[in-house]
Amino acid sequence: MIQTGMEPQLGSQLADPSFRKSYLTAFAVLEKLGRTRWYDAHFLYQFEAAKMFLQAVRPDEVERFVSAFEPLRTRADFQVCRFSNVLDDEAVQQATDLIRGLTTEQLKSFAMEGFGRSFLHNHPQFAALHESMAAIVSQAAGETVEPSYTYLSLYNRDGVCPLHLDAPDAKWTLDICIDTDVDWPIHISRVGDWPDVSEFASWNGEQGQLPSHREFAEQVLRYNEAILFSGSAQWHYRETIPADGHCHLLFLHYHPAGCGPLVRPREWAGHFELPELAVLIDLYDQWRMEAVGPRYPDRPT
Repeated sequence: MIQTGMEPQLGSQLADPSFRKSYLTAFAVLEKLGRTRWYDAHFLYQFEAAKMFLQAVRPDEVERFVSAFEPLRTRADFQVCRFSNVLDDEAVQQATDLIRGLTTEQLKSFAMEGFGRSFLHNHPQFAALHESMAAIVSQAAGETVEPSYTYLSLYNRDGVCPLHLDAPDAKWTLDICIDTDVDWPIHISRVGDWPDVSEFASWNGEQGQLPSHREFAEQVLRYNEAILFSGSAQWHYRETIPADGHCHLLFLHYHPAGCGPLVRPREWAGHFELPELAVLIDLYDQWRMEAVGPRYPDRPT
């Protein structure tokens, strides 16, 4: 059950019949969808909620809304691309020096959430590299991309990555191995469509819940090797890292050029000129904070 306080401002807004209809419809949609334990499902939840919401309040806009997201979907014939010596010696050394110089205070740990790693999100040192690799990613992906965000992930003892899909702001992931002393494969499925409501609403995050219609292949990364895959269309996971091993990975994430407003739900209302959507997204954000809390302010990969 969604809990929401009746703030004075909300009370006055509900006096407006148009707002009241949008609010009550949004409330009913989120109640029907319920919750998920899949940490990166927030985009898909809002996308599915928006479709249901528009079907109720603006059915004439559903087709336009849904079709606009086609560029974020991945072509079915895409195959994982591998790269050797993807970075020059200077770039690798800079990343290595950064890792060695990190203090405990500079690292955010996700170990308590079961990832067994520390990470840096959008560190400024990687901004130029992120931009410069866009051309290589565009060529391999078969479409023009633009930088989204970066993660430097330092997996150590107990490191693991549960089975999941990424949000479309990470449609393309260039996964670069900076350093490792073990073979620790990532398991990546074939390309598939986004899961529907029933799939992600029942998600429990267990690797045993592998999508039965997917085929997985292992990819092992060693020093200065990289792979490009579509994290929003290819299920992926890593099992627990071998005992006492470590693996330092730099993730460069990209989305199709010009799709920024699509990957950020808070911009949908303005982008589509559908102010009703702002009511849904605002309520979703409130529900997320009250029911789930800010568990994952920065997404892992």
